[in-house]
Amino acid sequence: MISLPVSVEGRKIWRRVVVLLAVLAVVLIGGCSPGSGNADLSSGASWVEPAWMAKHVAAREEADAATHSCLLAKGWDIEPIEGGTGLSFDLSDFADHVVDSLFADAELCQESLGFELNRQYSRTELERFYWHLIDVHECLIAHGVAMVQDPPSISSWVEDFQHAQATSGPVSWWPYMDPGFISVTWDEYLELSHICPQPFMP
Repeated sequence: MISLPVSVEGRKIWRRVVVLLAVLAVVLIGGCSPGSGNADLSSGASWVEPAWMAKHVAAREEADAATHSCLLAKGWDIEPIEGGTGLSFDLSDFADHVVDSLFADAELCQESLGFELNRQYSRTELERFYWHLIDVHECLIAHGVAMVQDPPSISSWVEDFQHAQATSGPVSWWPYMDPGFISVTWDEYLELSHICPQPFMP
């Protein structure tokens, strides 16, 4: 598991957001942001949510709450962004060294809660995670997002992920990093992240 820096747009200004416990280790690409919008959220009537999504959301919420409590105990008087997914904070007014300190304390909190940072995942775990990401990809399409990238084969994605873990590099395919998803508005992002949540794998 890792903490991820993500940039998002809200209320027509750039906001720097820290997302903790959002997705599993290694990934992703910093500096991506929701944009002008392309999703038709009225679609998706035929979409059937996979059973794993509700379970993963519950597990993530429990982990987020525990991490936030730990950060409060360490003196961080910050509240998560309302409506966000994962443990998200608006840090647009924070200096870089303060953000670095928050990340350091968040990692200490995660370790104290039993989460192994940057652990190596087995091929079986990654294959299961791949199919969860396929579900997310299909969910976003079903809800009107014009996804640009086709998913790779399971074998190539697992090998790519393992290489990314070994080199601390980015993963080449991830639904939330698709240009089509990045182009949605902030409000669309918030809604879609609840409708099509990313899998949680501590």
